[in-house]
Amino acid sequence: DEGRTKWLEAMRMASDFEEDLLQDLSGDERGVLGELLVRLLRRVEHAQPDAGGRLTDLD
Repeated sequence: DEGRTKWLEAMRMASDFEEDLLQDLSGDERGVLGELLVRLLRRVEHAQPDAGGRLTDLD
């Protein structure tokens, strides 16, 4: 599935930068970033109903 392949590629690219980004953020900033990312992913899933299920573990 092309969508899943693109999703996995994006996650791999993001993980390459994650460690450097997170070490520069305070605990509060990490929490805010996490909340923003979850909201963004929920909007993506809402816009693409066939892409559901990725966030079920966050509920």
